[in-house]
Amino acid sequence: MTTACLDEYLGLQADVPRMCDELGLDDDARARVWMGVEAVQHWINGNYERALTTGRYAADKDGLVARAESSGQGSVDDLLTM
Repeated sequence: MTTACLDEYLGLQADVPRMCDELGLDDDARARVWMGVEAVQHWINGNYERALTTGRYAADKDGLVARAESSGQGSVDDLLTM
Protein backbone atom coordinates (compact mmCIF):
# COMPACT_ATOMS: atom_id res chain seq x y z
CA MET A 1 0.00 0.00 0.00
CA THR A 2 2.82 2.40 0.89
CA THR A 3 4.60 1.74 -2.39
CA ALA A 4 1.41 2.28 -4.35
CA CYS A 5 0.77 5.59 -2.59
CA LEU A 6 4.34 6.77 -3.15
CA ASP A 7 4.14 5.77 -6.81
CA GLU A 8 0.92 7.75 -7.16
CA TYR A 9 2.49 10.75 -5.44
CA LEU A 10 5.56 10.63 -7.71
CA GLY A 11 3.29 10.54 -10.75
CA LEU A 12 1.39 13.57 -9.51
CA GLN A 13 4.62 15.38 -8.65
CA ALA A 14 5.93 14.75 -12.16
CA ASP A 15 2.78 16.44 -13.50
CA VAL A 16 3.37 19.67 -11.55
CA PRO A 17 5.32 21.44 -14.34
CA ARG A 18 2.51 20.73 -16.83
CA MET A 19 -0.04 21.99 -14.33
CA CYS A 20 1.98 25.17 -13.83
CA ASP A 21 2.11 25.66 -17.61
CA GLU A 22 -1.63 25.06 -17.90
CA LEU A 23 -2.29 27.64 -15.21
CA GLY A 24 0.08 30.12 -16.81
CA LEU A 25 2.08 30.59 -13.61
CA ASP A 26 5.03 32.96 -13.65
CA ASP A 27 8.43 32.11 -12.17
CA ASP A 28 7.52 33.44 -8.72
CA ALA A 29 4.32 31.41 -8.53
CA ARG A 30 6.15 28.30 -9.77
CA ALA A 31 8.76 28.75 -7.04
CA ARG A 32 5.98 28.89 -4.44
CA VAL A 33 4.40 25.75 -5.88
CA TRP A 34 7.74 23.94 -5.64
CA MET A 35 8.10 25.11 -2.03
CA GLY A 36 4.84 23.27 -1.37
CA VAL A 37 6.07 20.19 -3.24
CA GLU A 38 9.27 20.23 -1.17
CA ALA A 39 7.22 20.56 2.03
CA VAL A 40 5.32 17.41 1.11
CA GLN A 41 8.60 15.64 0.35
CA HIS A 42 9.95 16.64 3.77
CA TRP A 43 6.73 15.47 5.46
CA ILE A 44 6.95 12.08 3.73
CA ASN A 45 10.61 11.70 4.65
CA GLY A 46 10.03 12.87 8.23
CA ASN A 47 7.24 10.37 8.69
CA TYR A 48 9.49 7.61 7.35
CA GLU A 49 12.43 8.66 9.56
CA ARG A 50 10.14 8.80 12.60
CA ALA A 51 8.98 5.26 11.92
CA LEU A 52 12.60 4.11 11.74
CA THR A 53 13.79 5.88 14.87
CA THR A 54 10.92 5.70 17.35
CA GLY A 55 10.79 1.93 17.56
CA ARG A 56 7.03 1.97 17.13
CA TYR A 57 7.23 -0.44 14.21
CA ALA A 58 10.18 -2.45 15.43
CA ALA A 59 9.82 -6.17 16.05
CA ASP A 60 11.52 -5.75 19.44
CA LYS A 61 8.96 -4.03 21.66
CA ASP A 62 11.28 -3.11 24.52
CA GLY A 63 12.32 0.37 25.51
CA LEU A 64 10.87 3.75 26.35
CA VAL A 65 8.72 4.16 23.24
CA ALA A 66 7.33 0.63 23.46
CA ARG A 67 6.44 1.10 27.13
CA ALA A 68 4.73 4.43 26.40
CA GLU A 69 2.80 2.93 23.51
CA SER A 70 1.64 -0.10 25.49
CA SER A 71 0.47 2.14 28.33
CA GLY A 72 -1.66 4.21 25.94
CA GLN A 73 0.73 7.14 25.93
CA GLY A 74 3.16 8.28 23.29
CA SER A 75 3.25 12.04 23.00
CA VAL A 76 6.51 13.82 23.76
CA ASP A 77 5.07 15.00 27.09
CA ASP A 78 4.10 11.43 27.97
CA LEU A 79 7.60 10.18 27.15
CA LEU A 80 9.21 12.83 29.34
CA THR A 81 7.32 11.57 32.40
CA MET A 82 8.30 7.92 32.02
